[in-house]
This record gives sequence, structure tokens and C-alpha cells, in this order.
Amino acid sequence: MKRRAFTLVEVLISIGIALVLIIAISQIFAIAQQTSGTGTAVLESADTNRAIQSTLVADMRTMANTASDPLVIVSQPIAAFRSPDDMQQDRDGDPRTFNDTNSSASLSTTDPTAQVWAVNSRIHRVDRLCFCARDIYRRQTANAPDFTSGTQSGEAYIWLGHLALPNNTTLGTFDPSNGPQMPAPQGSGFINPGVPSPGNSNNQFASQWILGREVILLQARVPGGPPGISAAKEMAYGGPSQLSPVALLQGNLGSAIVPAGISADGFGVYSSRYDEALTTIQGIDSSIGQIPLWWAMMSGLRPLTFFDVRYYANPFPQKPTAAGNPPAQWMSAAVAQTYPIFVRGCTQFIVEYAGNFVTQDLNAAPNNNNFGRVISLQPDSITGKIDFIPVKDANGNWTRRIRWYGYPRDSQGTGTPDVIPLSLFEANNNATAAQKANWSFERTTTIPSNKWTPPSSSSSPYHGDPYVCAWGADTIGVPRPKMIRITIAIDDPSGRLNAEQTYEYVFTLP
Repeated sequence: MKRRAFTLVEVLISIGIALVLIIAISQIFAIAQQTSGTGTAVLESADTNRAIQSTLVADMRTMANTASDPLVIVSQPIAAFRSPDDMQQDRDGDPRTFNDTNSSASLSTTDPTAQVWAVNSRIHRVDRLCFCARDIYRRQTANAPDFTSGTQSGEAYIWLGHLALPNNTTLGTFDPSNGPQMPAPQGSGFINPGVPSPGNSNNQFASQWILGREVILLQARVPGGPPGISAAKEMAYGGPSQLSPVALLQGNLGSAIVPAGISADGFGVYSSRYDEALTTIQGIDSSIGQIPLWWAMMSGLRPLTFFDVRYYANPFPQKPTAAGNPPAQWMSAAVAQTYPIFVRGCTQFIVEYAGNFVTQDLNAAPNNNNFGRVISLQPDSITGKIDFIPVKDANGNWTRRIRWYGYPRDSQGTGTPDVIPLSLFEANNNATAAQKANWSFERTTTIPSNKWTPPSSSSSPYHGDPYVCAWGADTIGVPRPKMIRITIAIDDPSGRLNAEQTYEYVFTLP
């Protein structure tokens, strides 16, 4: 009897068909997994957006915004690759170029990253927003083993900006010579965002960056008695904190610019361990008139040397060990570095302001080209008026769009910046020297240029010229912002999203 069986050709064909089916099914599962991962990342971003919005709304509503209260906006761009894959795909290794035809020494003005108003996947804004607020605030840090504190205050200083993160060799380590309340000094392991390698393991690429929110409780010392807050009791070393937010500065600035009775050791504050200060908003307002560079100290930016000190944070806390030091205290300091973490993967943090700074023609007919033209470089007398950009609608009539001031940016995608410094806006309207001097809150004396400065040290990133606006006790009588616009972009470090998710928040100040 002849037995029937598959021939070799039939077996090979069946194997080939099976392989095709397996590959097709695996591809379907991969696409489904990728789609599910993308959807999950979008949902996580939306949840983060809701958390950001609720926090910022509370902060803006409680902001102390009288004529003498401090408000500091530091705007600055940084060139950085989005991720390691982005860097590997780049031919010249320079994040400031897209076309890879320019050297780092000379950038073409046609290159998007060479334009001062560029904001994209290679040029990132790392602005800072600093102000005082009045509400009920609880201390964020505390000692082991429960890591909770009942200390609270009705006043606080709030700092929003990108954080300094540790490199891999610094994770979980502290400098024994400084005690457990602070990590190794700046440049010894905690590195600012965008600093090129070597050494920057966790803060080089934009998708690694973390936006921080540091809340420092303010309460005056009780005259003739114990400290008005529990800082002296909870600190294991160094005694009571007498650091004012005005003195959030490096320890080598000297006593000439530090108010009497305030320690010059600012590393303790930036270590995120000290979130209490024995001062009040009124005390800060009084100090502003005595310190010329108060705005640089509060924000952490020293414009003369570009030494940029940001709050230290560690998203990967480990239990530090060191001979002769109480493990519980070291653990308290390590956990304290997680509290400033606000938004992970924050590639853009842009702060802009609006207000009544010039007088515009409001009497011209809606279809007249004189509508909205600048009449005077003095604030308009109309209550509630906000400077605006005249824009024609579909019928040819002029309408208003809020004019935002800040670091140059093309927020409308028109190819030219519609957000510009107030001083540049003045120059375009033929401001006199006396009129320009009126805007004393602009702390940058030159318009941000196209020049990009290479890092001068391991702690300095590629950066453009900073643009700083600061209002306080030394600017009483000049207009203050009436509105703040904050733009935040969130990227997924795991690469599940092809592009960053951008959210815009507009707040009317109290």
C-alpha cells in the first residue's frame, strides 16, 4: 500500500505561510501595544495637566501682589537634545543646528535654532517664576521615621523652575563634611539641566528635566523667645535657620549684600532641606531696598558670572550611609530632595506677562488703521485696560489680542516674534531715554541677542542671554503685570510620544 504524505515543497510552503502569519500577528500585537502605550502616555500627560492647573491656580490666587511685594521672572533658552536617540541621529552633535551644516562657532541666521525667538524640540525655555504668597502652607520636609511635620505658616516664598539633578555617581551620597542637611556642593554631582556630558547622567536631555516647585514657609522669630517655627528643633546640624529667601545665594558672595542677621550660607536652602525661613513677606520687602541684586538672589541667577544655582532634587532617593552619622537624619535629608519635584519630563517652562504699560488709540473707528496705535509710552488711564495687538477679523474690522511681554517668542507661528521685551517694544515706538528709564523692573539692559555662549564650567549649560523682569520695593510707582501666561511642555522619557504635549495657562493676578 502507498502511504500519502506531505512533500518537502509542501512542508516548506506551509512553514513559510506559518512564519508570515506569526510575523503579521506579532506586528499587530506590537502596533496594539504601541497604540496602548501612546494612549496611556497621553492620559498620564492629561492627568499631570490637571494637577499642574490646580496647583498654579492656587498659587496665582494667593500671590502677594502689592506695590512692594517681590515678583521675579527669569527667561532663558537652553539648547539640548530631546533624548539619547535624538543625539545619536544628529550628524554634527550640536543641538543648536537642525541642518547640520553649521559649526558651533558660527550659526546661520536662517537656522531655526539661531533665531532668538525659536522654541522647538532643540531649543527649550527654562524660565523661573518667584513670588511670595499668603495662604495656609505646611512644611514639605520632616525628620525620619514618619517624614511628616505639623509646622505651618500663613506666608510662603514660592520658586518655580527647573531643578538640578544628581549624576549617577552622586545618587544616594552626601558630603559628610557638610552634614546630612545638604548634599555635595554645586558642581560635585548635582548638575543643572542641559549641561553636556561628561558627568551629566540624569539631566542632560530635555525629556529628563524636572520642573520644581519649592515652597519656603515664612514666619518671624518670636522676640525674646524660641524660634517662631520649628526649624531649630528639626535640624540636626547648624542650629536655627535664619536664611531669608532674599539670601538664597551662594556662600561666597560676602557680607556686603547679605542683610544683617542673615547667614550667607545659601547651599543649605538650595539643598531642599531647609523649607523654612525666619522672616516674613514684610521683612523681605524691607530687604529689597537694601540689596541691589535681590532679584538674582531670589531666583538663583547671578547675571555677572552666569553662575546658576537651582534647587537640588533627587528623584531616586536611597538610604545614605556614612560612618558616625545618624542614618535617620541622613534619610530625612535624602527624602527632602524629592519634595521640590513638580513636573517630570518638562521640556518647556515659559513665563510671560501682560499689563497696562502704554497708551493706545481706542477712539479710532474699528476699520481705521490707527486703531490700537501707541499714543504714549505711559500707562493708559482706563481702568482694567491691557495692552493689545490690533488684529483684523474676517470682516476687515480691527479686534484686540492681548500683547504679551517677555523673552522673544513666536507664539502664533507666524514666523516673527509677537512676544517681545517691553524695552524692544518701546524702541519700536521711538521711546526716549527718559521713557525707557521708567521701566526699571527690566533688569537686563540689552535685548536678548542671537549669540549663544558655550558652557564656561561643568555647571553652566548652553544658554542664551537671560532676560529678567523683577518688581519689588525698589520699583514702586511703575506698572506691575496684571496677567501671567505660563506655557508648559511635557515629554515622555520612555519615548512613547512622538512629540511633547504643550499646555497653556493664563492667570489674572490679584
